[in-house]
Amino acid sequence: MLSCHKELVGKIFSLCLTIKLALNKYYAEYISEKGTSCTPGLCIYISGQDEDCKRITASTQSTQSVSALKSNAEEADTRIVLHAVYAANRGANSLVVCSPDTDVLVLLVHHRSAINCANIHFMTGKREKLFDNTRFIPVHLIHNSMTEAQLSILLPVFGLSSC
Repeated sequence: MLSCHKELVGKIFSLCLTIKLALNKYYAEYISEKGTSCTPGLCIYISGQDEDCKRITASTQSTQSVSALKSNAEEADTRIVLHAVYAANRGANSLVVCSPDTDVLVLLVHHRSAINCANIHFMTGKREKLFDNTRFIPVHLIHNSMTEAQLSILLPVFGLSSC
């Protein structure tokens, strides 16, 4: 019974990974084809676990691989920080990272010193017909207000709290 369960879980995992890879490929192709109506010069980066990141320049419909953003991280949360560092190293002065996930905010605060740009904002919340609770949280200000000791224990304490 247990081996049957393991086999089923393995098949489901494999199917989910196949679907993720197919969706990633579909979005990359869709953006490449439909990108001519986007803002001139807009670049979109698409990445996934154990895959090359693709940089799509929408207005020219060009796609190129970005080896600096290749990652074997399973969680998108950690890849977001990698992308933020990459954008800052390429000259971005301000970043807005959009996510509903508190983990991303904590990772951004912790790794702020590696993200070499003036302003980093974390956008979270929902916008619906009757209300808008989106908000921009200034990561750079949170980081600057914390001591080195607080920053050094931020990730372990957050991890232990299971938030």
